[in-house]
Amino acid sequence: MEGSQGTDDRKTVSEYERHMAALSRAQDQYEELSNQVKRVSAARYESVRQHEAARELVRTAERAFQYAQKQAVQVLQKMDNLVASGGAEGLVDEELRAAQKQLLETRSALTQVKEIASFKHHKADEYLRQQEAELDQSLAQTEHKRLAVAHHPPPLPALSAPEEALERVGTQEIAEKGVLLNDRSKGEVAAIARAQQQVAELRTELATEERKRTLLELDVRQLQGSLAGAKEHARKAEFYAGEQHLLAKTWEFEFEKSSHTIKALQNHTNVLQANMKNSEIRISEMTTFADKHVSSKQEEMGTLNDQIELGKTMQSDLLDHIEELKEEVASAELRQESHNAEMRQKKAEFSLKEHLLREELARAEERVQQAQQSLVDSKAREAAKQTALAQSEEVLQVKDANIARLIKAQEVTQNAYDEMCAKLNLEQHQIRNLNSEARSSAQEMAASTAEAERVGVAFAAAGALNAQMEKDLAARNAELEEMREALGAAVAKRTATHEDLKALRAEKLDIEERLIPQLQADVAAKELQLEAAELNISTLLAELSEAREHEEVLTKEVTDTKQLLRTSQRLDQENQQKAETAKAELRQQLAEREKQHENLRSDAAFTELRLQQILAEKNRQTERVVGRSGLTGGGAGFCGDGHAQGEKWTDWWRRASARRRSRAGEKVLQTEVEAQRVQLLEQRDRHDAEKGRLEEQLGEKSRRLVELVTDGQSDLKREHQAHTKGLREDLANTKLALGGALQSSLLSAQTRELLLGKQIKELERRHADATDQSHKQSSMLLLHSLKTAAEEAEEEKERDVQEARAQASQSAAVVLGQIVKHRDHQADEHCQELEGLMGQKEALEDALRDLTAAKAQQTAKLELDLSQTAEALHQAQAVAAFRQEELATSMREMEEILCLKETQDLKHRAEVAQMNQHLVAAKTSLEVFKQDATKRTAERLMRELKDLPAAPDVLPSVDQLMRMVAVQQIAEVEVKYQAQVEEADSAREKLREEQVGFTRLRMEAQQRVQEAETHSKHVRAQLIRTEADDRVRAAEMEIARLRVELDEARDKHYRKPGVFL
Repeated sequence: MEGSQGTDDRKTVSEYERHMAALSRAQDQYEELSNQVKRVSAARYESVRQHEAARELVRTAERAFQYAQKQAVQVLQKMDNLVASGGAEGLVDEELRAAQKQLLETRSALTQVKEIASFKHHKADEYLRQQEAELDQSLAQTEHKRLAVAHHPPPLPALSAPEEALERVGTQEIAEKGVLLNDRSKGEVAAIARAQQQVAELRTELATEERKRTLLELDVRQLQGSLAGAKEHARKAEFYAGEQHLLAKTWEFEFEKSSHTIKALQNHTNVLQANMKNSEIRISEMTTFADKHVSSKQEEMGTLNDQIELGKTMQSDLLDHIEELKEEVASAELRQESHNAEMRQKKAEFSLKEHLLREELARAEERVQQAQQSLVDSKAREAAKQTALAQSEEVLQVKDANIARLIKAQEVTQNAYDEMCAKLNLEQHQIRNLNSEARSSAQEMAASTAEAERVGVAFAAAGALNAQMEKDLAARNAELEEMREALGAAVAKRTATHEDLKALRAEKLDIEERLIPQLQADVAAKELQLEAAELNISTLLAELSEAREHEEVLTKEVTDTKQLLRTSQRLDQENQQKAETAKAELRQQLAEREKQHENLRSDAAFTELRLQQILAEKNRQTERVVGRSGLTGGGAGFCGDGHAQGEKWTDWWRRASARRRSRAGEKVLQTEVEAQRVQLLEQRDRHDAEKGRLEEQLGEKSRRLVELVTDGQSDLKREHQAHTKGLREDLANTKLALGGALQSSLLSAQTRELLLGKQIKELERRHADATDQSHKQSSMLLLHSLKTAAEEAEEEKERDVQEARAQASQSAAVVLGQIVKHRDHQADEHCQELEGLMGQKEALEDALRDLTAAKAQQTAKLELDLSQTAEALHQAQAVAAFRQEELATSMREMEEILCLKETQDLKHRAEVAQMNQHLVAAKTSLEVFKQDATKRTAERLMRELKDLPAAPDVLPSVDQLMRMVAVQQIAEVEVKYQAQVEEADSAREKLREEQVGFTRLRMEAQQRVQEAETHSKHVRAQLIRTEADDRVRAAEMEIARLRVELDEARDKHYRKPGVFL
């Protein structure tokens, strides 16, 4: 029952948490909808502003085009005047040049307009220029690296002469040859560098001339295109001037009549736009009103629906008004045709010309499409070239990386060469010292042929080393030449790629100059109309869709709230049912306790009855024993004859038999008493065990009650069970107290019985001793004087029997009095305990009533605790987020520490490796020093021995002295070596400790990372993200559907007979 109550409570808490999560999600959805409404309003205002800016640009372009047309008309008029006046050819050429100049100025003005209108193309231009600048920069860097490689040739390879030859003979000739070779190779490298520098300068000049030639070609092409455009423009201007001259008068009359209609249409359009703006303002006001009053969900949903329906009605009214305006326009056109019946012929001609113009417009549109297609193709080609350029740049980057690696390898080789040269100089210095010593020893060994052979071998090794050095130098020069060739090829390829990029740019500029002016003039009006219609319709549809989504969200929130209310009501009913069930169980347990209490009373009565029976049986046995003892006190007087003596022996035998029977009865009684005592002891042990168990239960009850008081949040059912358990323990304690009282009474009775048995045994022993004494005395007196002994024995026996009888009766009376007194006291205690049990029963009933009252208080407290727990949960989430940020910060710091530790670890390892190398070198030098020291010491001692007199006992002392000196030197070197070894060991130990600390830090970091990953799994964030993705997908689908509807509406509008493109 306790587990089921805990499960129900956990379910209640989880449902409450789900309710809180649903409320937070609803709040987030409301905030997201508000932000979305704000974003849509801002986007709508931004689109209107951009539309106005585009209109301003178009108006500027129209004014520029009109100015160009005026300039062309003036030029044509001047040309006509010159031709009519028959001026000279030079004058015509001069005028043509002036006209060309004016056309160029017109072209520059149109180019400015084009640049303003094609901002995206200029962005692409800037990107290409940036790419060119980056290519030029990388080309300069590559050239700089190539020059650096040319001016810094690779060093000579490391010399690897055998150490034995260097130790035995000087290397002066080898060093001189190496210096000569090095100087010669440096001179060759300098010559190669100068030649490469000259080649680079020539290439730079050639690239400069090539750029100048390309720029001149571009200028020529631009001038040719401008001249052709001017000629074409002049021809078109002449043709259009004739047409305009013919149609001027007709258009003037028609324009005057149509201006009134156009003004009327403009007025209607202004009214329509005002109505649309009013509708937008009203719809925005309705949306704002709905957002402000979203808290009252069910009441304001009806108002929002009414407002949406009103907006729809207004939208339909506006559409009807638009249709009416269209009908008015058609009627105005009909009225214009009826009023202008006399101009039908001219209108027919005008319509024919209009038809021709439409056909020409269609052809122009076809040309625009072709130009767009060509522009797309050129962009595709340009993209392909860009891809090829990117690939070539990647190849150049790879080559640059290879060149960098070669330069790095050259630097490493140069460093190794410098180190080898330093080592060679050191070894040469050592060799010089060795040579000085060798010269002194060579004076004594000049005639040695073995030494000459070794010198020859050394010279041969030096020659082989020289040849090997020459081979290595040739190989390095060949590698350097290959690198130079590869670098030149890469530079040439990059230059070619650069030229291709410039050609692509020139082609792009040519395409833009030819196509963009034509495209702007044809597409501007269409884009303005489409953008205006799309802006209005998309704004209305977006606001309508937002209102619908808002309505759906409100409906869903109301449904979720109702569901939560029903769930909370159901939980309250379940809790009430559980409380009723707990009350019934508590009443049942109380009834069971009363039943157990009655059983305990019956057990106590039965135990008391059994105790009375046992005491009565013991009393009877005691009286029987006392009566038997009284029988032994009588007897006839002593007779002096044999018959009296026989009767006396018979009487004695009878008394002895009675004593034996009395002893047997006493043994049986003692056995029964001992068995009862064992049973009582076992019962006492069981009661002690039960008492210990009950004490443990009482301690558990106390602990649970303390937990209930301190925590205050234990569930109701556990408290009922603990209280019930406490009542059971109280009842068990009561039962234990009754059992203890019974046990104490039984023990006291048993103690008194034992005391009585002891006294009886003592009396019997004393009686037996007295009898035996009298028997002995009578036997002795029979030998001496039977009469005197019999009288004394009889008197002593009577005294003993009387004394024993008095003591036995007195002891029995005392014991019986104590037993009766104890029984009365025990009966009083039983009555008091029964009264206490009745009081406890009444206290239990009061406690049950208090528990029922406390249950309601606990339920209210539990609800309050749940609300506080929810608030604490939110605070804990905030604290968890803050601690997560702190953990992330500490993790970053830990990563930095780890990186620093790894760097230090690598540094220490490098130091240890270097120290190991030093140790190996020291060891090697130690061995060499041992050999050299021994050899030099031996030679010095041998030279000293030559000057000494030849005594037979001097040579052993000299050998011993030589050994001692060698051992001393070796010991000194070994001490130094041991110091270095200890220093290396300490460094290794320090490194090991740092590695251990590093490992511990890494483990701590991993543990903290795991904790951070465990705490970072937030289900709420995932749910919100999923809902946001769903809403974004729904919004995208709705936008796509609205776009399709907009396209369909646009197609229907343009398919109408009175609408022209």
